[in-house]
Amino acid sequence: MSPHAVPFFVRDDETALVYDFSYLEVVTEGFRGSRIGEWVRFLIDPDRSGGAVDVVRLDLPDVDEYYR
Repeated sequence: MSPHAVPFFVRDDETALVYDFSYLEVVTEGFRGSRIGEWVRFLIDPDRSGGAVDVVRLDLPDVDEYYR
């Protein structure tokens, strides 16, 4: 299965609406994944209903620790 086909989901805390995105939408340098419960910032995709784009991870791990 292509990693593009496996969606991640984010929930807007203010509206409780849920949006989906692929790992390609994660724009944080060096980290193309996400973890359950992790805080992110995202934009709503204007071209796709229910989609998120430009997802930024807010609680980044230490790079050296992450890749041990």
